[in-house]
Amino acid sequence: MNKLKFSLFLFFYTVTSVSFSADVKGDLGVTLGNEVGSALSMVGPKYVTVNMNECHFKITLKNNQNLLFNVPDVVFYEAETALKKDNLPYLWQAEMSAGYDWAFKKRGNLHDKWFGVMCENSENFSWNNEALSATKQHEEVTPEQQQIRDSNDLKCPAKLTNGEWVLNDQKMNSKNYLFKALKGTNWNGFIVGYKNNKFKSTLGSVRFCLVHDKKIIVGASENYSKPLSLPISFFDTIQTSISTIEFLEDKK
Repeated sequence: MNKLKFSLFLFFYTVTSVSFSADVKGDLGVTLGNEVGSALSMVGPKYVTVNMNECHFKITLKNNQNLLFNVPDVVFYEAETALKKDNLPYLWQAEMSAGYDWAFKKRGNLHDKWFGVMCENSENFSWNNEALSATKQHEEVTPEQQQIRDSNDLKCPAKLTNGEWVLNDQKMNSKNYLFKALKGTNWNGFIVGYKNNKFKSTLGSVRFCLVHDKKIIVGASENYSKPLSLPISFFDTIQTSISTIEFLEDKK
């Protein structure tokens, strides 16, 4: 009888495992984007291919994790039920002399677990000058270009120094933030979480940047201009999720 129970357990365990694997791998061909045949939203668990401007990548979603495609951003959030429209994060944009500045805002509950991402070019960051050729280093930067770079430097508040990511603000008290350098399949980057001033057990905002050649995924959990109230544990959730990202070759 015990052998029969064990055999039945093994059978159901195997079927369950295979079914889950098939559900995940079967969605490799499904793409998040606004092109014909693509979907505007995804719910995990599954592998998702994302086409976002010049950034093409794949990411793994776990159970209760969602992706929403907007133009030009993508929003990730974790919830057992889909967030209602009046509770979703959204991209705020302000016109500058050259292009637009942007930030994410959050409607409704500031405890919700989410982050948004945008695609940028490394030429729009001042710290990338170290990687530019000698010719480009001596090219004159226009005030409009400098405005864009200054804005992006705030969104990616760290730079590579001697091969290591270092926060720009070295005077900040280490008790007030979490910071970790990251390395993915074909990218490197960092994530930083800023603790709330009153409640150190929560994060007011999180920022991360993933660099692949000239392409940069710029991510944030923020609420311009009121801080969020994210659990500290969500810092690890974001780190785990974005660590599954792999940049894909440019579409022909």
